[in-house]
Amino acid sequence: MGSRSGSGNLRVVKESRLYKFVTDPFFESMICAIIVVNTIIMSFEAQYAGLQLGYALGMRTYTMPADDVWPGASTMLEGSEWVFGSIFLIELILRVAGMGYIFFCDLWNWFDSITVLGWLVDTVIRGILPIDPMLLRLARLARLLRLMRLVRKLKGFDALYILTTALRGSVTVLLWSFLMLFLLQLIFALFLQKVAQDTIVFQTDVSFKDANEELFLYFGTCSRAVLTMFEITLGNWPPVARLLQDHVHEAFCVFSILHKITVGYALLAVINGVFLKETFSAAENDDKIMMRNTEKKRNQHIKKMQSLFEAADETGDGLLDKEEFIQVMSDPEIVNWLAAMDLQISDPNQLFEMVQHDGTISAPQLVGGVSRLKGAARSTDMHCVSAEVKQIHDDLKSVHAHLRAALFNGAAPNAAPHQSDLLPVQPVTRKESQRVPPLMTEI
Repeated sequence: MGSRSGSGNLRVVKESRLYKFVTDPFFESMICAIIVVNTIIMSFEAQYAGLQLGYALGMRTYTMPADDVWPGASTMLEGSEWVFGSIFLIELILRVAGMGYIFFCDLWNWFDSITVLGWLVDTVIRGILPIDPMLLRLARLARLLRLMRLVRKLKGFDALYILTTALRGSVTVLLWSFLMLFLLQLIFALFLQKVAQDTIVFQTDVSFKDANEELFLYFGTCSRAVLTMFEITLGNWPPVARLLQDHVHEAFCVFSILHKITVGYALLAVINGVFLKETFSAAENDDKIMMRNTEKKRNQHIKKMQSLFEAADETGDGLLDKEEFIQVMSDPEIVNWLAAMDLQISDPNQLFEMVQHDGTISAPQLVGGVSRLKGAARSTDMHCVSAEVKQIHDDLKSVHAHLRAALFNGAAPNAAPHQSDLLPVQPVTRKESQRVPPLMTEI
């Protein structure tokens, strides 16, 4: 009883006008556009705060306060925050009112609630009640969660959807790859840290002070050495290689080159190949992507066949007779075009007979017929042919049984035999065929 009432309430909620409004794709797209604009405003706000901080620190190129560089920006940014915050608050209220308890069943809606709550704490409640500064910083960071809503719209773009799907599917590979790479880099880091420390301890002369400090900056601690190894692997490796070669030992040029070739090139190439494989695998096995590709191919096929039909229908009556069909199929360009679509045409007359209905072909018949004839024979088509052949075989056996019953009982060939007179069908040998009565020959 409870499940029936729950399903009834759910149906009532989904049929309400407010629910249809807040779940409409246009409404979602409009909110996403507002989020993009708000993100741009937030970037200007961050730039404004950076200008003010640079002036406060006395940085060389920041000689004016932010208000002088961007006059009126403070008022504009504060007003825009109130505008966007109010829009998102109204949107949240509408979604809760329209969707009811369904709203809280979606994790993305919890993100929306947290962002609106962060705006209330940062903008509204801060001016009324004293709030801990740490909570205010968390509230400001919560506003960045609005960008997460844009991820929901990625499902409308195949390339971005494949990217996010591949990232989700390759989490395990990513973790194991990172673990292997980190352990390998840690081994190299510990080795180079030990070498650098011994070099610094050995070179006590004042003339080596700058070199020792530079060695310490790169390899002085384990964390510095690990960071340096990833820097060598992923980017700026020549300065570190020169430092090891000039201030530690000449032989480290061999180490730097071998490390760059094996780890920086070969290992990373293998990891990239694994990620590419996971991307292709995710694209091939994802149900949504497969359905989209199938639907896209079907729509392209329908569009092409409709264009062909419109070009062939000279009378404009919506039907192709045999003459019109043969004329268009005799065009070499059309034949090559259909061959590129995996439909080889050797005899237009035969193709017309396979597609036609009542001597004419309509646009849906052309689309469906060409779709069935494209490519190699499908298992479904082979099964249909096998079933039809079996039916013909059964009909021939029945006719053969009727003829045998009529002949061997002395009845006319067209007389219907009695059920008890029917004989079982047996294969006819060559000797029996020679003893067939003259009546059989006449038939």
